Amino acid sequence: MRAQRFAVAVIVLLGACGGGAQPRAAGVETVVDIAGGVVRVGNTGTPPAWRAERTLRLGAVDGGPEEFGSIRSVIADGDGNVYVADEIAQEIRVFARDGRHVRTIGRKGAGPGEFAGLYGLAWLDDEELAALDARNARIGILSREGEWLDAIRYFPISGPMIRLHPLGDDGFYAPVLDAAGQGLALARFTAGGPRDTIPMPIRRGAQTPAGLPRTTAVCRRPDGGTQFISLPEVPTVTYAFPPPGGTIAVSWTAGYRVAFLTPAGDTLRVVTRERPPLPYTDALYEEGMRPYREMRETFPDARCEPGEPERPPHRAALRHILFDEGGRMWVEAAAEDGFVWEVFDAEGRLLGAFPAPPRAAAVPPYVRDGRLYQVETGEADVQYVAVYRVDGQGA
Repeated sequence: MRAQRFAVAVIVLLGACGGGAQPRAAGVETVVDIAGGVVRVGNTGTPPAWRAERTLRLGAVDGGPEEFGSIRSVIADGDGNVYVADEIAQEIRVFARDGRHVRTIGRKGAGPGEFAGLYGLAWLDDEELAALDARNARIGILSREGEWLDAIRYFPISGPMIRLHPLGDDGFYAPVLDAAGQGLALARFTAGGPRDTIPMPIRRGAQTPAGLPRTTAVCRRPDGGTQFISLPEVPTVTYAFPPPGGTIAVSWTAGYRVAFLTPAGDTLRVVTRERPPLPYTDALYEEGMRPYREMRETFPDARCEPGEPERPPHRAALRHILFDEGGRMWVEAAAEDGFVWEVFDAEGRLLGAFPAPPRAAAVPPYVRDGRLYQVETGEADVQYVAVYRVDGQGA
């Protein structure tokens, strides 16, 4: 089949004093190929510079609802209220856009409106809040005001992969047991009930293809314990879900490439971004090896496979993918001095970029109505919730 090809150039001109033509300051060229039913969207060049301004920081006050124990999830509603899931307190704390504490939802326990393993938050629809409580084997459904409405049966398992993947106000995906009961899949839940199920993307960190560095060491200690030690910012698989659901965006993060797949695994679209690979720095390697060396000091006879985490030549190109309620894709990409957020429209054209504020890597960020919500860590590992208003063309 002969490929169809066209290019779209996005150019930003800086204003200057006086008349006449203005010099080109930044520009993105987007080239779209359609071949074999797959749309391939390639982006090159320098995107327009957007700006992120922090408008709220929660957690600066010791004691009371602004003191967090262990934040697992942060989301927001259409009015700008912020919902914070605290696993230590087993509470959902709600704050207005100006930071005022509005209410606290839930407490420790196993009854209606109580939590034992608060892991994640998402919206079932605009008025119903879903709260993943794996230890109570359910996803609780509550009103915005905290009234217990219903529960979805779940299975009692925890871990870093067990969380809700929001679809704006169109529901969410959650990990479930696959049909064979041997592994995990991802099921979509909406206000109308369960929908499709998508196979869990392969996690390359668990089964590294031949020839690639094995960046995670599995160490069996003499005391009977097993310890997994991984280097940070190494290539792996990351994924997210464009609203209203039905497709999955997947990236093997050794390169800047995001594939959009159907539930059956067919590729619909591939979005790429041309950026040079970044070397894996000594600082990152030392950060990742510190727990390994501490383990070796305590358990010198531990047996590890491989013997120690193997250093990759390059950092992962991507760290995280998000979608906002309008279907735009937000990609947290590696940069020389940290990370940068790059925002694409629903078709995969690069719109703009801004430096990513440092955040806690273990808690997924959230974006809605042009605002970025994330967890940040201060001195003594104190957790904060920060909200940024993103200003830019179309933001």
